[in-house]
Amino acid sequence: MSLSRLTIDWLTKPTGMHESRWVSRQWLKDSHDANKIGFAASARDLAKFGLLILANGTWDGHAIIKKPKFLFEALEPSQDLNPNYGFLWWLNTKNRNPYVPKDSVWALGYLNRIVLIIPSKRFVCVRIGNKAEKNFRRKFSKLFNAVLPN
Repeated sequence: MSLSRLTIDWLTKPTGMHESRWVSRQWLKDSHDANKIGFAASARDLAKFGLLILANGTWDGHAIIKKPKFLFEALEPSQDLNPNYGFLWWLNTKNRNPYVPKDSVWALGYLNRIVLIIPSKRFVCVRIGNKAEKNFRRKFSKLFNAVLPN
């Protein structure tokens, strides 16, 4: 089964993520340290992905992520070198970012694209667009922290 077919069957069709697809990153050179393909999604689809994670892998009452233990482990520190790193997730377990709650998790992508999930606030926020300025995540956190309910 192709990666595209697997993604459609397992993720994008069940969650209604109709604006997502795998794309070739033809601009990457062989020496570049990145994947040759990437997952492109609209802000709406990324928000749906965040909501799926917030709901512990269920969507509309159906288990999309069949092994919730794996999801729980992915959102916990994965090694001792950096306790704020899970399995492809950035965590705030050591309160590295004081502008978001400790249970915040970040999916970070190319050009500073962000899916921020804060379970204690039942909150998902997405940022897409062109490359952001230096220290953008900290500034981003400060801005929405001002409007989050306590």
